[in-house]
Amino acid sequence: MQLFYSDFVSENLIILKEEEAKHLFVLRKQVNDTIWITDGKGHLFETEIIEIVKKEISLKIINKSAPEREPKPFVHLYIAPTKQNERIEWMLEKLIEVGLNEISFIETKNSERCHQKINRLEKIAISAMKQSLQFQLTKINSIIPYSDAVLKSKEDINLIGYCGEEDFKTLNEIEFTNENSIAIFIGPEGDFTKEEIEMAKNKKFLPIRMGKNRLRTETAGLMAATFFKY
Repeated sequence: MQLFYSDFVSENLIILKEEEAKHLFVLRKQVNDTIWITDGKGHLFETEIIEIVKKEISLKIINKSAPEREPKPFVHLYIAPTKQNERIEWMLEKLIEVGLNEISFIETKNSERCHQKINRLEKIAISAMKQSLQFQLTKINSIIPYSDAVLKSKEDINLIGYCGEEDFKTLNEIEFTNENSIAIFIGPEGDFTKEEIEMAKNKKFLPIRMGKNRLRTETAGLMAATFFKY
């Protein structure tokens, strides 16, 4: 199946614009051709091209379904952006392939970067969703202060990974079910500060360790989120 994405969906009609329309132009699709589309909200549409104009394509909805997926916990990754955008982009692509639900970027005391190009990440997310034949688009949130993220986290289980000598739980020791929502906080290369760690502990966050090796930010985020999805 070749999958396309559109958020221009009505009761009987779907419109493909910009990049998605360009893909169909390159593939030389014609009126009456069958196209498979997702809205990124869990739905799969079987459609038929009814009109092609210069910059957009109109499609008639033939069938709409909501394919069932294996039950898994809701995973929300909170992570400090790395100095190099490419590292976060690589991580995001892989996390979407394994079904990450939501990602938020956090600004910490030791953050190397205090901004993130969300529009570019959303394009990467759409491409990864289609490539991996998924129908739920990962939610991507703009960067927020670390303290706001800690105070606003509403997940059932809140985890924080950092370096230290104390008694951490391993991922295997975290008790959870497929009905749980899980927040994972991963800091910058310079780690969370003592004050930031104490703030999380005061909110009953569980410190976690992902093995004996010291991991890069994006590696830790990928490893922890993937664990709870698989």
